[in-house]
Amino acid sequence: MTDVTTPLRVAPAAGAEAAKRGYAIPQVRTRVPAIAEIIAVVAKDTGMTVAMLVGDRRSRPIVAARHLAYWRVARETGASLAAIGRAFGDRDHTTIIHGIRKHEQRCGLESPEIA
Repeated sequence: MTDVTTPLRVAPAAGAEAAKRGYAIPQVRTRVPAIAEIIAVVAKDTGMTVAMLVGDRRSRPIVAARHLAYWRVARETGASLAAIGRAFGDRDHTTIIHGIRKHEQRCGLESPEIA
């Protein structure tokens, strides 16, 4: 039983104590989503199919969804433009750049310099 007047001792955080001893503090790693996962999510969210996003049709709704997918893949995975192009039906990296810029323009987003 603890006396009400006696303050409780609280142990220091494990990370702070490890840092004092010179141990490396493990960093929390978040999983980077795969390109195919992002394409599938964008397809579902926009009412398209994956085949539509990676296909060669160029109707406005499909292109807008495809550009969104390019943008999300580039931002969330850090994949190269060439790798993104391969995932979208072997498109050229300049096509990916154009799509990302068009999406940012359409949404009013600030664009970091690409390529």
